[in-house]
Amino acid sequence: MLIGVVIFVAVMYFVNKGEVPFEPKTPPVTVAVPEVKVVSVDPAPGDRQTIDGFTSTAFEFSSPIKVDLVQIQANPYIALKKTVYQDRPNILYVEPQAVAWTGGLTYTITIKKGVIGVNGEELKEDVVYTFSNTPPEYIDLPGPI
Repeated sequence: MLIGVVIFVAVMYFVNKGEVPFEPKTPPVTVAVPEVKVVSVDPAPGDRQTIDGFTSTAFEFSSPIKVDLVQIQANPYIALKKTVYQDRPNILYVEPQAVAWTGGLTYTITIKKGVIGVNGEELKEDVVYTFSNTPPEYIDLPGPI
């Protein structure tokens, strides 16, 4: 009897191509991580005419985000301040921290992938935003001069 069991186990071993017989096989589990995306940017990329060199740029995400996990950079380098307000948790405001945008320069702001939404969503790709900050040629002030 013992020889019959040993032969049966050996046959099953070879039939299963070296795998242990009768071992339950669990299929791999794939978990899809929801994605957070930038749905709008204000002002739009390109040339913008502003008097205030500290004008912020608003990046609206598809869901609320965790601001402490946001990594941003500007090229050419300028220290940036990032803010998300409690009443607008899906909008990231980016503005110069100490030195204003320089007129006539083209800046590229990059929000690095990995931004996490409050529900676990993730930004899968870097967001790249390019603009030129050009002061207006003239300012139309109301009233007599």
